[in-house]
Amino acid sequence: MSDKGDDENTAGTNDPPKFHKLAALIGIVPSLALFLSIVHEWTYFFVIDADLIRLMRIGDYFSSLLKWVPGTTIAMFLGIVALYVTKRVENFKSEDELIASSPFPRFTKFLRWSERYFVRGMVFIGVPLAVLKMPAMFLPFIGAPLTVGWVYLAGWLINHDRVLGGAGRRYKAVIEGIPALAIMIGMFGAFDATTTLLKPSGDRQIVLQDGLTINAVLLRPLELGVIVRQPELEKIIVYTWDEVREIRQISETPSSLPTGCSLLGIFCKD
Repeated sequence: MSDKGDDENTAGTNDPPKFHKLAALIGIVPSLALFLSIVHEWTYFFVIDADLIRLMRIGDYFSSLLKWVPGTTIAMFLGIVALYVTKRVENFKSEDELIASSPFPRFTKFLRWSERYFVRGMVFIGVPLAVLKMPAMFLPFIGAPLTVGWVYLAGWLINHDRVLGGAGRRYKAVIEGIPALAIMIGMFGAFDATTTLLKPSGDRQIVLQDGLTINAVLLRPLELGVIVRQPELEKIIVYTWDEVREIRQISETPSSLPTGCSLLGIFCKD
C-alpha cells in the first residue's frame, strides 16, 4: 500500500502545476495581441503613409487594440455562427456523405468541388496579379482570398507524415489559424485606412497653442502627438502635444452613429 501511495505521490509531483500553463497563456496572449496590433497598424499606415509608422511606440500599439478588437471579434463570431449553421443544415455530414446521399451525386460532387478549384485559381493566380497592379487603397478587398489561400496552402503543406512528424497535425490549428487571423486583421487595418481617406471633410477641430484652428480628420492619437489629415488641402500633418491646445469633435458623437459605423466603419453617413 505504501509503495502504491509513494508512486502516486511521485507521479503527482512530476505533473506540471496548472499555474504553469496559466502563466504560459498569460505570456502568450499579450505577445500575440502585440503582434496582431503591429500587423493592423502596418497595413493601416501602408495605405495612409508608410513612413508614419515610425512614430508609433509600444504603448500606441496596445492602444490601437481598442480600435480593431471589437470589429474583429464580431466578424469572427458571425463567421463561426454562419459555419455552424451551414453544418447544421447539412446534418454535420462530411463531403463524401453529402455526395453519396444526393440524388444526383455527380452533379453534387462537381458543384461542391468546383468552388474549391475556383477559389484556388483565384487565390494563386488572381491575388498576386491584383497585389502588383492595384492601388494600396484597394488592399482590403483581397483579404478573404488571401486568408482562404493561406488555409489551403498551409493545410496542403502540413498534411504529410514527414512534415514536422506527428506534431504537424497537432499544431495544425495554430499554423493555419494565426497567419489567417493576421491576414484578416491586416485587411481590417487597410479597410480602416481606406474609409478614413475617403472622408470628404474633417471630423475634428484642432486648436493649436497659437490660437489657429483647423478642421481635420483625426488619423491616430499617439504618445508623442496626433496625426491628422486635412481633406481640403490633401495634407497629412503631425502635431506634438506641446503644439495642441484642444481637440474638438465637430461630427456626430459615437452614441448617435450607427452601430456598424462605430464598430466596423460601415453604414456611416456622408
